[in-house]
Amino acid sequence: NSTDRREFDIAIRDAFEAMLSRSTFLRIVKGHRLTDMVTKSGETETSRIDRDLAERLCRDGDCAGYLIGSIEPEGSALRLEAEIHRAELQAPVANQTAVAASEEDLLLSIHEMVLDLRQSLGEAPQAVSETPPPTTRSVRAYQLFALSKRLDDDEERVLVAKQALEIDPDFVDAYIILGDSYWDLGEFREFRRAAEEAHRRSSRLPRQARLMTETSLLEASYQFDKEVERLTTYRRLYPFDDYAARYLGVIYDVAFQDEISAETPLRDAYRLNPNRLNLGNLLGVLRLQGRGEEFERLVEDFRNKGGTEKDVAGNLLSLYTMRGDHRGYHEALDRYVRQFDLTEADVIYRRIAAFAQAGRLAEIEKALPVAWRQARKIHSVEWMGRGPTMYWLGLLEAWVRHRRDGLRPTLSAEQLKPARENLYYLPGLASWCLRMNVAEPLEGAIQEHERAEEGSTSRFVREELQFANGCLALIRGEVDRSRELLEPLAHNSSLLRRHDALGRVYEALAMWREAANEFEEVQRSPYVKPGHINSILELGNPGWILERFHLAQIYEKLGDTDRARHWYEQFTEDWKDADPDIPELIEARERLAELNKAEAAVK
Repeated sequence: NSTDRREFDIAIRDAFEAMLSRSTFLRIVKGHRLTDMVTKSGETETSRIDRDLAERLCRDGDCAGYLIGSIEPEGSALRLEAEIHRAELQAPVANQTAVAASEEDLLLSIHEMVLDLRQSLGEAPQAVSETPPPTTRSVRAYQLFALSKRLDDDEERVLVAKQALEIDPDFVDAYIILGDSYWDLGEFREFRRAAEEAHRRSSRLPRQARLMTETSLLEASYQFDKEVERLTTYRRLYPFDDYAARYLGVIYDVAFQDEISAETPLRDAYRLNPNRLNLGNLLGVLRLQGRGEEFERLVEDFRNKGGTEKDVAGNLLSLYTMRGDHRGYHEALDRYVRQFDLTEADVIYRRIAAFAQAGRLAEIEKALPVAWRQARKIHSVEWMGRGPTMYWLGLLEAWVRHRRDGLRPTLSAEQLKPARENLYYLPGLASWCLRMNVAEPLEGAIQEHERAEEGSTSRFVREELQFANGCLALIRGEVDRSRELLEPLAHNSSLLRRHDALGRVYEALAMWREAANEFEEVQRSPYVKPGHINSILELGNPGWILERFHLAQIYEKLGDTDRARHWYEQFTEDWKDADPDIPELIEARERLAELNKAEAAVK
């Protein structure tokens, strides 16, 4: 940078990096991996990678080449040069120059240079053309946007993104990062407003950018059916961009609980962009299906494509829970902490999820104070924001203490905020309230959403409010009303909460066979298999495993001792390492012994 404009340092580097990162032809070394490479080289004091260091990093085999460039004044204009070098070759393999007539033309000039560089390296023209330019012409605004992406604290990111928007109120990319930060903080109404502003200001942008802001707005307003349509269109128009494939997979997986439909788009997303986010999404559906060997091969593929050893080791931990080896998991987690110089707080959510799956509720209680401190301190947890993390922690803590002391569970306004502001979290709250037989938190959340979504045409809004009201009716003892609301929802649905709640309705009506059928439907779902539950989502929710005991009791009422024995065996095996004083576990072992004794006597 030969100008006197220091903001060019961050802005120009980020613009090149961001647009090169959209390539399926190149993989860009950045972030923690780049830091690790420099540290390994012994250059721990350096703040800048010059040509000599870049050559050395390439010779060490960690990357194939590097980009080097310059900016300098040329009269009233700005001259840009950029070269891509292969390791140990004297001449650059690609180079471009451009002259931006003014600062306002600088980002567009960089966009054109990057597209030309990528195409000159042999990337497909269609893939190159799918890289939209930045949505601002202000370098000062872009500098703040680039800075916000580097911040770990979401509150700071919000402040910096707002500063960028003060300079350019039409900067759509800044609205997007602002919305993402609000989501992580649990400020979902602000997230929705940011999505609305981004879409409203995108009318003059290229079609690709307009489609992206439209899908974000549909996401924010729970129009998932329409969002799937738009993402399908985006995927057809821009097949080299991983955006649509990634979000299609997430919708199928998280909103529809259909891991089979989720797999194909998630595979496409990882193929197009094998980053840790796309990897994690795809590994999630493989974990659900118990495909351990394929899971391991995919992690190794990620390592070969430049994944950090920390990410590789962190993902491989899931193999232990997939095998039901809870002790092995904790031993591996201890090694993970030592290997990467972490603290127990850094892995506390993994630890709690594993305790929950293993039935070690006393250990959960001991870990909760550390988890709460960590949740308030950091901006995000394993791709889940601070707000949602505090919400799931609050529900888990209330449930554990309710079981231990029989006290009426209480949740603070801060803990309930995600469920009161984001309808996505309402079904989870309804299920937990049903388990604890408490109405107040659910009543307030339902009222908030009925006001906020009045007039909505979203099927998701209609059905999830109906589900929450059905759960509330059952808690209040209005069994017939609850059945009327829940029966239509559970039929032909893969959403396990609906079957669980309807099973409880049938149980209240002494319709034991119907109750057993619904609870069996829940247990067939891969989303409740021990070790296949997402390591953070619902923090391992032990309630689903306890339902195995509940199902065995129902089969005893039906006189079906074979099915009862099966579910008692399943439950006691799943929680073989659980706290020994769990009442259900004690009773399950006693009943299993009696059933086995009776069977032996008959033989």
